[in-house]
Amino acid sequence: MLGGVRRPARLEANEIRNDAKAMNADKVRQNTEEGLDGAVDQFESAREKVQHAFEHGKEQWMEIQDQAVQCSRETAENADKFVREKPWQAVGIAAAIGLVAGLLIRRR
Repeated sequence: MLGGVRRPARLEANEIRNDAKAMNADKVRQNTEEGLDGAVDQFESAREKVQHAFEHGKEQWMEIQDQAVQCSRETAENADKFVREKPWQAVGIAAAIGLVAGLLIRRR
């Protein structure tokens, strides 16, 4: 009888072990899927934030570029107006700037 009792106990222990392994594998699979789903959600959220920040930065850059172009046009118009109103003074200023630039370049 000892031999007969042991065998079912071993089979039962093996079944319990196998069931535990299967349950553990299912639990690991479930946790992995949940973790993966969470990571995908976080990635999507981060991607949306980066895309939004990029679009906002692009809009700001376009505004700055428009302002720079407008400022350049105004400066060019003012310089043109000054040269037309005071041509000899403009020549004198240009000569002085050229002289200073030449002296600075010569010293190097």
